[in-house]
Amino acid sequence: MNNKINFLIAIILPVLFSCRSEPQRPIASSSSPIPLNEQQIIFSKLMDVINDSTKSQYKDSLAILIIPIDASCPFCRDRCIDYLNKYLNQLPNNHIAIITGNGMKAIHSYFSSKNKRVPSKDRQVYFDGTNSAYLNNLIFLHPTFYYCNNGKAYEKIKSVPVTVKNDLNRFFQIESN
Repeated sequence: MNNKINFLIAIILPVLFSCRSEPQRPIASSSSPIPLNEQQIIFSKLMDVINDSTKSQYKDSLAILIIPIDASCPFCRDRCIDYLNKYLNQLPNNHIAIITGNGMKAIHSYFSSKNKRVPSKDRQVYFDGTNSAYLNNLIFLHPTFYYCNNGKAYEKIKSVPVTVKNDLNRFFQIESN
């Protein structure tokens, strides 16, 4: 009889304690500071992806969103494109979006297959048809945000499904509810 009671206690108590509700934890950010010795190098790589004759104007307080079209988290990619289309006209002047993929055909194919509008805004939306953002190790599988100042990239945020809404709200400067 004692063995049965001990057995029940050994089984039931852990189940009871594991089912108790815990307070909601804040969503962990996927933000990481960029090491000092890499800040100028990464900023230079970002400017190379933009490949614009006026890129010298981009020095002070710059936010860059890179959206991979090919191999990427479909939820994050679609959410980023939806936000970009919805808030394009409110995009601050010092914010840039780069849509990258393995060829312009692949990029346009994504938009036509999803029935999405191709975002366009001079000097703020760029297309990287050579996938140089990936080749320069600026992205891997997820949309990535870079925050820059004074010719240096100081923060990198890799968006994941749990954080993408907050990451986009920060980039587009939207108040969270």
